[in-house]
Amino acid sequence: MNYRLKDRELQKTLDEITDGDFSRQLEEHKSHVVTGIKYSERATIWFGKTDGPLLSIEITPEILEVVPEYNPHAWNKYPDVTPPVGVCMRVERGEGPGIQRGVARYVAVNDNEYAWMHVGLVKDVDRFRPWDDPEEDKE
Repeated sequence: MNYRLKDRELQKTLDEITDGDFSRQLEEHKSHVVTGIKYSERATIWFGKTDGPLLSIEITPEILEVVPEYNPHAWNKYPDVTPPVGVCMRVERGEGPGIQRGVARYVAVNDNEYAWMHVGLVKDVDRFRPWDDPEEDKE
């Protein structure tokens, strides 16, 4: 199970100033963090750029959330679930009779940003699943 900050903008900022080290350290020390959460204690994570200052953050249960895992055999809610990069996916937007369907790939647009692309940028995606899903016939 993976974790992230509930405040995604804060996590994005911390990763930007440390070249992604905050998220790497959170992942690497998640057992320490989970133990702290289990006993309602704080867990401290140290992170920073290789040539920059060392920073720390105290993690409390209130600031973390579980990252939902990608399920290749079901519809995944976006942006809660991060799609695989570069894989052709069926995408949907909306509900009921007005639902919009399409195909797109989740691709890197620069160092730390990703977007859905087809013939141009696809801005609004609510759900996604693989284009070729062998289990789909069994549903």
